[in-house]
Amino acid sequence: MKRVILIGDSIRLGYEPAARAALADIAAVTGPAEGTQHTANILFHLWSWVITQDPDVVHINSGHWDTRRVIRGEEGNVIPLEIYRENVHRILTAIRRHTRARIIWATTTPLMIPAYEQTQLRMGGTSRDPDSIARYNEAACAEAAPLGVTINPLHRFVARRGPRRLMHADGAHFTPAGYDALGREVARAVRRELAHAA
Repeated sequence: MKRVILIGDSIRLGYEPAARAALADIAAVTGPAEGTQHTANILFHLWSWVITQDPDVVHINSGHWDTRRVIRGEEGNVIPLEIYRENVHRILTAIRRHTRARIIWATTTPLMIPAYEQTQLRMGGTSRDPDSIARYNEAACAEAAPLGVTINPLHRFVARRGPRRLMHADGAHFTPAGYDALGREVARAVRRELAHAA
């Protein structure tokens, strides 16, 4: 049985059961019990979450926490773009150096900005620069490609299926059907990598 690790925030927690079910015939799918937040937190826990687990495939989804504003109404994301890019590079190169795993980097899924902002205002949360996700996805892909890391374009998958069909009214998360669709898409990407690793 192959070993697959899924890394990511609450969205990963949402699609992990569907991915695990779709891969049950060929892989044991695990991931941290908690959401992994931003790339700095992934780096902090990379040794225990990934490297010591001896995975065959690692699927990573990180960007929503990185692109959050520190303070509503002020410029500056939690993880600035250049630091994000450096963090992605360090994550990917460390996994390559210390494991035999095939790596998949998933692009960050869209936000429905008006709904998201209304939700955050009600909850006392922070705002977003609506263009950040596109810029951060581009930066992550630019780091992943030269390293031979496979890209799972989850952002494009959601955009083509229709965010309003898949996403929760909070503008960031997904409905049960949306998580099921994401999980099956993640499983397809993982299955392709496992076939290459065979």
